[in-house]
Amino acid sequence: LDTISAGSVLAFAMECFEKGIITKTDTEGIELTWGNAEAMITVLEKIIRREGFGEILADGVKVAARKIGKGAEEYAMHVCGQEPGLHNALYLPGRGTGFVCDPTPGRHTAAPMARLDAGKAVIAPYPELHFHNLGQYKYGTKGAASAAVSSYWQVGTCAGVCLFPVIFFGNYPLLDFLNAVTGWDMDISEVLKTGARIQTLRQAFNLREGIIPSEIKLPPRMAGVPPKSEGPLAGITIDIDTLSSEYHKAMGWDPETGYPTEATLERLRANSA
Repeated sequence: LDTISAGSVLAFAMECFEKGIITKTDTEGIELTWGNAEAMITVLEKIIRREGFGEILADGVKVAARKIGKGAEEYAMHVCGQEPGLHNALYLPGRGTGFVCDPTPGRHTAAPMARLDAGKAVIAPYPELHFHNLGQYKYGTKGAASAAVSSYWQVGTCAGVCLFPVIFFGNYPLLDFLNAVTGWDMDISEVLKTGARIQTLRQAFNLREGIIPSEIKLPPRMAGVPPKSEGPLAGITIDIDTLSSEYHKAMGWDPETGYPTEATLERLRANSA
């Protein structure tokens, strides 16, 4: 079981129970109230064995909501079928950008641009990856930085390096290590171009398989629609459409559709896509 998906589907089932969408008749007598740890373990074991109510939940919240119906979709927190980790896009809008724009939507490990939400970020010991004056809720200024960070991370992940030193340490010399191991003489611009090529080919693969980028959306709750009425995130609705279009544009993809442009494919030598 995946811990993120399993936790999300349990929370989904509990909310549906509390909203009256499902009852103890559906759950086989289990009192799925929030905080009932014993009930969580019981349902989790049913999911593992795909028994009874567990069979309904075993394929995640998107499928479960469709099976349950009765408005359950409103409480199914997923992006293109993937349950996101508990990294709140209302607090980290860059996380939302990755959730909807990366070719593997909904994955927190594919959304390193959340590092930019602090206003300034030193991603790596190269000036091209030093960013300033971005702002947590500035939406029209992060496209180029988001594209650079995601491209850099694609090279890191292809090299088999852990996300934490590459994105979070700020001083991890990925370029130096790559050149030392391979005998190449890449500079940081070539690394970023390579990462953009990887990311663009991933996007092209999805398009070939019929996935439409413009149809990938954050659940309204995760975007602050409607905004919360209390707490530290009260009144906040993130402009995920601007974040997405700015990222697409910086990647050389159509800002609205997310399709890589012919010029980008030519520049990246990815014409075969």
